Amino acid sequence: MAGVSAKNLALDLARRGGANWAFRRMQRSRLLVLTYHGVVAEDHPGDYRFRSTVSRRDFRTQLETVGKLLSPISGSDLIDTLDGRRSLPRNAVLITFDDGYRNNLTHAAPELERAGIPAVFFVSTGYIGSDRVLWPLEIKLRLQDWDGDPLPLPGGLEVPSDMDRGSRTAQILKISDLCKHLSDAERRRYLSQLRARPWSCPLDPEVYAFMSWDEVRDLRGRGFDIGSHTVEHPILSRLDSDELTIELAASKRAIEAKLGTDCPWLAYPNGGRADFSADVVAQAESAGYRCAFTQLPGFNSPLEVPFELCRMDVPGHVHPAVFHSRLSGLFMLAGG
Repeated sequence: MAGVSAKNLALDLARRGGANWAFRRMQRSRLLVLTYHGVVAEDHPGDYRFRSTVSRRDFRTQLETVGKLLSPISGSDLIDTLDGRRSLPRNAVLITFDDGYRNNLTHAAPELERAGIPAVFFVSTGYIGSDRVLWPLEIKLRLQDWDGDPLPLPGGLEVPSDMDRGSRTAQILKISDLCKHLSDAERRRYLSQLRARPWSCPLDPEVYAFMSWDEVRDLRGRGFDIGSHTVEHPILSRLDSDELTIELAASKRAIEAKLGTDCPWLAYPNGGRADFSADVVAQAESAGYRCAFTQLPGFNSPLEVPFELCRMDVPGHVHPAVFHSRLSGLFMLAGG
C-alpha cells in the first residue's frame, strides 16, 4: 500500500507541476481511446470481482476532466476520419465500453449524456438478453466457491484448495489467465468440467447483468454507437479459421439485424498482443469492419493501424492522479 501511495503522490505532483500535459502535448495530434467495462451506483470492494467497475460518482468526475482537457469524438467521427471526410481535432479522445453490461445503459449513458460526450459500446452478442456470466469471470467465481475438493486445473491436474484466502485468490487468477492461453476447445472442455458441479453463487445484477436487445436499441437510440465484441468473447487467436469467421461475421450480422444500422467497429476480447494475429486482422477486414481495438496501451494515428488501435484501460478504484496520467500517457513511463 505504501508503494501505491507513493506512486499516486508522485503522479499527483507531476500533474500539479504540468508534466502530464507537457507529455500530452507531444501526443496532441494522435487519438486517445479509453476502455471502460462497468459503471455502478456505489463503490464496490476492490477485489477481482469488481476491479472493472467504476462508481457513478468517479465516472462523472472523470468525464468532467475529459470534457475540460480533451476533445471527445464519436465512433462515427472515427470512421469519417478513416474515410477521409474529416480530420481529428487536437487532443482527440474516444470513450469505449466492453462486454454489454446493463449498467452501461442505466448508469454510464446518463452520465455521458449529462457531459455531452459520445461513446462506442462493444457488445458480445451471445450474452445479450441472457442471464449468463462472462466466461473468464465465471471461472473465477466457480473456483472461489469450490469447497472441499482440490481446485481442478485444465488438462486434468489439481491443486490443493486448503489455502488462505489470499493464496487461493492468486491461484484462481493464475488459472483464469491460463485459460486465455488454451485452445478454444480446451477452454470449453474445462468450463464444461466446472459446470458439471452445482453452483448457486448469488450475483449482483447491477454488476454482472447484460443488456437485452431492447436495451441495446435504447442505447443506440440515444445516439451512442454499438460495436462488436464477438459472439462468445473467445480469445480470437485461439480459434481455427472457421470458428474465427463465425465469431466475427455472426456478431456483426446480429448487431446490424437487431439495430438496423451498420457496425464497422470491433474490439478484440482481452486485446493483448497474443490475443489477435495477422489472420484475425485479415478476417476482421474481410468481414467488413473498418477498424478494430486492442487493449494495448498507447496513442493512435488511426490511418496507420486501423485494425490495431490502442486503448488505455480505466479500472475501478483508480486514483485521480493515476487517471490524469492515463489521459496524458505518462502512466506508461510510470509503470501503470
